[in-house]
Amino acid sequence: MLRLVRLLPLHIFMMFVWFFAIYSLAPFGGFSEQYASRNPSEGFLVNLLLLNSFGLENQLSWNYPAWSIGAELIAYLLFFLVIASLGKRVTAKFAIGISLFSYVFLLLHGETTIQKTFDLGYLRCIGGFFLGVAVFRLQESGAATRQKFTTSTEFAAIALMTLLLLQSPGSVVVELLSILSFGVVVIVFANSEGLFTRGLCSQVPQFVGRISYSIYLMHALVIIFVVEIASRFTEVTPTVSHSPVHVSRIYYLTPYAVPLTLFILMLVVLFSAVTHRFVEQRFQFKAKQYFQRARACG
Repeated sequence: MLRLVRLLPLHIFMMFVWFFAIYSLAPFGGFSEQYASRNPSEGFLVNLLLLNSFGLENQLSWNYPAWSIGAELIAYLLFFLVIASLGKRVTAKFAIGISLFSYVFLLLHGETTIQKTFDLGYLRCIGGFFLGVAVFRLQESGAATRQKFTTSTEFAAIALMTLLLLQSPGSVVVELLSILSFGVVVIVFANSEGLFTRGLCSQVPQFVGRISYSIYLMHALVIIFVVEIASRFTEVTPTVSHSPVHVSRIYYLTPYAVPLTLFILMLVVLFSAVTHRFVEQRFQFKAKQYFQRARACG
């Protein structure tokens, strides 16, 4: 229940901000008609209820990063059922088995990539989630903590992850290796005393980490809003790039890319700090109070 309270209030808040931005501001020169057409009213409920990773739509719509929040809820439910049934018998090997099963099941449906979102994205999420469970079990058992890693190991882990990500989306093998590299990075940094770890323990990275959920649900709206405004004053050309496995990426070409990007980053962090304080933390605090009282009365 605490996890639901952690995720849902901000998601619901952002959905209604999107609704206001797209439909209320459009007549006053706000979002152009193309955004309203990409976000049909009949898709609002699908996204609000976080059913946006089951293939009920033919594209990502509304606050499109939230597809993974809906997929995460499926992973949480499966994790709860598995742990409630098996408990400590859920070993690292068992978790990796569930992870591989999810990816194989996805590929058996004729897919050429595991980078799915609105179309069976929940299977991709289950695979990544249980890889995280395996990493936790390795950490818990001490198998990954026999020695402390150094700066050179941190750098090697980051370099490996970056190299694989630059090749992705690509072949399924490369995509799987890139996901495994995330697990390697987590293990390394959980057991390191190197320069990168010390840097990440400083105030700015810690602050960004605390507001990261707000950043995740906020960034798409800010990007679209800034691009929409910038296009009124200068040329901003949307360009779609297709990979060999038909995963598309949208880029905005403009001579002012650097200042616009910095401005977007500034706004995202600013607005995310506000929503973290007044939406996330407020509901979490009230929820914890409620469950503490319920436990005391139980």
